[in-house]
Amino acid sequence: MRLLADNNVYACLNGHDHFRDVTEFEGVTYISLDDIKDDSPHASYLTLDMGATTDHTFVRLGEAEN
Repeated sequence: MRLLADNNVYACLNGHDHFRDVTEFEGVTYISLDDIKDDSPHASYLTLDMGATTDHTFVRLGEAEN
């Protein structure tokens, strides 16, 4: 885990898991994404804005992005 923090990594993404989680540890944001299935009530995708700050938003499938 120190490898990421020591090398100025701001975010680490993990795709297709069976849960959604956001954890911050030593200045690094770890994001796990749900699996995407049409019949899942939590199916979503992630928008990620990387700039001076890092911001993320989960958007449920079928909902318009703001």
